[in-house]
Amino acid sequence: MQQAIAIHQQTGDRKMEGRTLNNLGIVYRNLGRYTLSLQTLQQALAISQSVNDKPWKGTILNNLGSVYVNLSQYDKAMQALQQALTLSRDTHNTILEGATLTGIGEVYRSWGEYPKALAFFQQSLAIYQKTGSKAESGTVLNNIGQVYTTLAQYPQALDALQQAFAIHQEVGNRAMLGTTFINLGSVYLNLGQFNKAVAFFKQALTISQEIGDRAKEGITFNYLGRILARENQFNEALENFQKH
Repeated sequence: MQQAIAIHQQTGDRKMEGRTLNNLGIVYRNLGRYTLSLQTLQQALAISQSVNDKPWKGTILNNLGSVYVNLSQYDKAMQALQQALTLSRDTHNTILEGATLTGIGEVYRSWGEYPKALAFFQQSLAIYQKTGSKAESGTVLNNIGQVYTTLAQYPQALDALQQAFAIHQEVGNRAMLGTTFINLGSVYLNLGQFNKAVAFFKQALTISQEIGDRAKEGITFNYLGRILARENQFNEALENFQKH
């Protein structure tokens, strides 16, 4: 991407320079290098504005919003996402609209405004289901399940998470499958059904170790430690907490 950006700069192709900077910003975000991602996406946004690349401006604003969420800068995230939502609707970009609605839901969830978060997630889900975007539907269903878990509405949480599980399994999304196992385990933990919770956490642990997701591996060890501690298996609990 850096080579491509250099070529676009040499040839004066500002539009492609901006679009490639956007893609590079996503890579930095996925690597957890949020400050560098933010700088790169802001460069991309400035170029998209200068060349009036309206369709990609919305995409870049959406990506900026997601980085601000990762940095817990929720006011800035909301500002960027609301602009992206307007542009997605102006350009009839339904996939971007769905992604932006999801992002706004994430901000409301971070603020603890769970009914608003649910409303935006459900709008997003409706769009993804209409457009046949299965992977995205699975991700949003996972988010809906997490909100219902927070609200202690466990039947609704289980329903959403089981739908998410079926989709992630169908499309082969191992990372999101592992996340869904963690969320299902969390529901059963809250319900006091420890055997079911352990079964899901162990499946999540297997996946996180297979794909090298150290963060999810740590989260799962923590959950397993909590269950072992509740069952007075303190040595085993301590081992899991130390791994976490």
